[in-house]
Amino acid sequence: MTVDSYDTIEEQLSTVNSQLSTDRDECHVEINGEMYHICQFAEIQARIGSTVEPEAEPELVGGYRITARTFVGDKIFKMGHNPDAVQPYATWQSYKENPNRNDWGHYWSDKSAARTDFFRRADAERTGRVYDHTVAYKKPKNRDDAR
Repeated sequence: MTVDSYDTIEEQLSTVNSQLSTDRDECHVEINGEMYHICQFAEIQARIGSTVEPEAEPELVGGYRITARTFVGDKIFKMGHNPDAVQPYATWQSYKENPNRNDWGHYWSDKSAARTDFFRRADAERTGRVYDHTVAYKKPKNRDDAR
């Protein structure tokens, strides 16, 4: 029976999963905890109008796996994670003409702080403002608002 003869994606996936062996090899792929034969998975994807491409080799900077990147002008801002580091989160600035040259590393213990730094660095470059990551970023308080 071909994949096109099924009425729903759920029926397709159920049949595909029941036909797969539990051993992974080069002809099987696990996606979101489900095993698929690559040809059957490709048929399912074609039927729903989707495509899947292999994940590129992860970029590493000083042992940190890059988890986010954004481009602003001729610069690239990157955020990375290394669970074994003392400060497991970091951000860098690099350049389009030399993306492997990572400068101005900022290292963080907290993911939220690293994410904030990542966005603020890019925003400062985009707007031309100065951003100093060593200064606490707080909104000025207006005492009249508290009354």
